[in-house]
Amino acid sequence: MSTQTKVPFLPDCDVCKDDGKATPAYADAKTNLGPWAYVCKQHFVNHGCELGTGRGQELVLSSP
Repeated sequence: MSTQTKVPFLPDCDVCKDDGKATPAYADAKTNLGPWAYVCKQHFVNHGCELGTGRGQELVLSSP
């Protein structure tokens, strides 16, 4: 499995959204709290996320 996945648009970071902010997500990853989430680069690091099978994938915009 790849560490990247193509998406038509970048969703907002779920953690930032909880704080009322709209920040584009960097990855869809499993957090150190257990659940998976769309996370920005800052929350990717802060929540102990990793890329790889069973861990997470970096979100890459697909070509139009």
